[in-house]
Amino acid sequence: MNPRYWARTALAAVVLFFILLAGLHFIEPEFDPSKRLISEYQVGRYGWAMSLAFFSLGVGVLATLLSTSDFSRSRRGLIGRWWLLAISVAFFGAGIVYPYTPPNLDSYIHGVCGVIVIVTFPIAATLYSSALAHSRTWTASRGQLR
Repeated sequence: MNPRYWARTALAAVVLFFILLAGLHFIEPEFDPSKRLISEYQVGRYGWAMSLAFFSLGVGVLATLLSTSDFSRSRRGLIGRWWLLAISVAFFGAGIVYPYTPPNLDSYIHGVCGVIVIVTFPIAATLYSSALAHSRTWTASRGQLR
């Protein structure tokens, strides 16, 4: 498919995440996002909405990769692409398994997914974007994707 299609899909998925998260902040005001992780919304009454939010971020990362995959052929681009793919899988994993209390296997899996995303996303994004910045093909067509 067309890179523009995937770029629009990525944007729509990220916007959906923000809409869902903002909605959760309003319908469950007892959760203070400045003191608690957003994953805790999953164990609440509207846990399905937080799962959907995590799925939408997974789709957003995956669609971003698909929209830019033709532009990054360097080693760091390939490493960044695989790393971001793992992060996308971690978002889906965080949406599938809930952070139950008391902790059980699902809680630990959810925690590992969270650590993968929170700790490594900036590194992977920097690696991949630097590969794109050095790609002549990307430089020539980035205006179309914007």
